Amino acid sequence: MSSCDGFYVSVFTMAGELYHEASYSATARIGDIPVGVRSEDSTLRRQLLDPSGQVLPDHALLADVLPAGAQLQVLLQKRQLERVSSFPSSASHRALQIALAGQRGVGRTSLVSRYCRDEFIDTRRVMLSVIQVDFQIQRVVTDDGACLRLLLWDEPETHIAMAPLRFRQKHAAILIFDITNRRSFEDLQRWLTAARDANVQTMVLMGNKSDLDLNRQISHEEAQSFADAEGLPYFEVSMKEGSQGIEEAVNHLVFDVLAKLAATESPPPPPGTPALTSEAETNPSSCHIL
Repeated sequence: MSSCDGFYVSVFTMAGELYHEASYSATARIGDIPVGVRSEDSTLRRQLLDPSGQVLPDHALLADVLPAGAQLQVLLQKRQLERVSSFPSSASHRALQIALAGQRGVGRTSLVSRYCRDEFIDTRRVMLSVIQVDFQIQRVVTDDGACLRLLLWDEPETHIAMAPLRFRQKHAAILIFDITNRRSFEDLQRWLTAARDANVQTMVLMGNKSDLDLNRQISHEEAQSFADAEGLPYFEVSMKEGSQGIEEAVNHLVFDVLAKLAATESPPPPPGTPALTSEAETNPSSCHIL
């Protein structure tokens, strides 16, 4: 079938078994290809890989990313992380670097505190020089037993010219804005540009302070529209009220990064299963306080 007529797509599991096949129009998106029941089982992370093993974003048009008659693969992964105090001495692990970006006051430090310690820090009531965290490590284990150290980087606000340094050598980024502050929303584009310039391939958008809905300046629809246009998952949260949405955002980042690493570290399947390589964490400290 030619590309002008449409696409005939075959989807295989990582074990090489046929999962799905059907014809699609040239205007269809990757997200239109079924890769399992998503709504009923939110604990599974499902992604499609192209013939070279690269993850295909749901918002991409088939005509832009696939040849006619393409054969794809579906990657099925659990996306629940178990917090652990330490790893067995024999366990291999890798470190995932996550940058936090956004205008001052949007909740970067509060996100670190809420995710790592399930506590809320109101930076308006505490001296920033006292609580500003450079990075904090959270040890987690995936459902398939992979040991990970998540390094959440909450670096001090810098001049726009220094913005690329925040994202250098980071695997992923959380771009945060305050739903009650329009300027913080408009400021997102510079962070997004800096992250892309630094080749950060996994990002999410997070709108904080949902507990202040009556003071909202950015509607959920406007934020979602921006996220869709930029190809970013959107999570609306309240650092003050709890970790709902924060856990989901971090889990999304982790498994998106793992999927991309797995695709680049293993031979293009099917058949075959991507394997993670290990790397030692060189910094034994759990956190660094400025």
